[in-house]
Amino acid sequence: MRTKEYEVELQRRLTVFQARYNDCLEPFGRQAPCPTMGEGANAYQRKALGYLQQFVHPGSPWKNVSLDGMKADALVIANQEIIADAMVTARDPRLIAQTPAARPDTMDPNIKAVKVVRGGKEFTEFYGESFVKAMCRPGRRVAGFYTPNGYITTNGTMMR
Repeated sequence: MRTKEYEVELQRRLTVFQARYNDCLEPFGRQAPCPTMGEGANAYQRKALGYLQQFVHPGSPWKNVSLDGMKADALVIANQEIIADAMVTARDPRLIAQTPAARPDTMDPNIKAVKVVRGGKEFTEFYGESFVKAMCRPGRRVAGFYTPNGYITTNGTMMR
């Protein structure tokens, strides 16, 4: 049976994990899930890392890994690497645009809005495929030039 002191110590340890995950999720404007009373350290790490996985970059090997059956020693490695991959994503607005932290534009859902702070000022950057590109006319090419001596093609020959 667990004593009251053990429960308090376990909750303190879980809040340390939660603080670490919150630091990692801060650039995305999110917070780690709160630990529940009686939840074990490994169970909480699995839950929080599962939430954090949606913010790692698409090239990460940890993007779609199931953490459910992972043992404690493997969980330590997964913890470090998932946090490192999420921090890589947090430094690049183009990668943030591929996560749930990016807001879809109100006019075009293919465009994602990402808030970026530079020099103490907050900017909104937009990433994605614009609908305007699909409305452009087909490209054109130069077939030749009209000169006073006559029409010259692009390879330099005279056309009659």
